[in-house]
Amino acid sequence: MSLKSKFGVIRLKIKYIGEAQIDEPNSYKIFMDVVPNKIYDVLSIEGGWYRIVDESGEDYMYPPNKFEVVESAEKIFDTSTDELEMETSGSVAV
Repeated sequence: MSLKSKFGVIRLKIKYIGEAQIDEPNSYKIFMDVVPNKIYDVLSIEGGWYRIVDESGEDYMYPPNKFEVVESAEKIFDTSTDELEMETSGSVAV
């Protein structure tokens, strides 16, 4: 997936670095349906949180402190050549 910025299109891939969550009966804790060390595509960033499709198959918002950015790429449109340039980086600190 990709996000639009004023400079171009940004693609982020993030890895869940938290622990496995166990849904306990009668528990009021926040349940995160993500798998440790699994990489997810970011659909959007809203209020600083990542919107991803989790293991439920639905898209939900997750806090960035539970993830590590493993791939970031930005496609920049060069108006002088009418071409797209791709800038990539891996293991980006959040």
